[in-house]
Amino acid sequence: MLKRFIKYYKPNKWLVILDMSVAFLAAILSVFYPMITRGLLKTYIPNQDILGIILMLSHMAAIMVFKTICTYIRIRWGHIMGVRIETDMQTDIFTHLQKLSFNYFDNVKTGHLMSRISNDLNMIAEVAHHAPVDLIILVFIIIGYFIEMFYYSTALAIIALFPLPMLLVWGLTYGRRMKGGYSRISILKSLRENIGFVQCSK
Repeated sequence: MLKRFIKYYKPNKWLVILDMSVAFLAAILSVFYPMITRGLLKTYIPNQDILGIILMLSHMAAIMVFKTICTYIRIRWGHIMGVRIETDMQTDIFTHLQKLSFNYFDNVKTGHLMSRISNDLNMIAEVAHHAPVDLIILVFIIIGYFIEMFYYSTALAIIALFPLPMLLVWGLTYGRRMKGGYSRISILKSLRENIGFVQCSK
């Protein structure tokens, strides 16, 4: 299944590389904010170093500009990549539907097929764009922040690590509950469609 999904990235490999690169750059740039803030609060502001303060603020402004550019590229070209992936998937599904027998279309509702082709593929395309990028950003930001924390204060970094296992357990637990709730919603949706179909037939 994963191999079949990855093949849709291959025609858009340059967009994938661009998307991942700007996401990585934005994550790395985010790590510099605490360092600059620490320098301002511990060195430049107490010493009333106006030139140093202006220099640090200019660095922060430059980082914000670069992050804004990275975000624009990631959103614009990332969504273009998602639309192209969705289009390729729709083409493959349409080609597959042309090969199915008439009995299949007699047993499957048209609305169900249209929902799969439109709504479900749109969700898959959004995941194809956002999931890898968000994962890269979160991983590198967390790793970068903890490297900084261990560099400046090992004790505080260890204290900050304590909630992570609890957050992981909480995320996995409620993720399963949400998945179960989504399954129940899907069942109710199918039941509503079937009841409506029966009423229409009668």
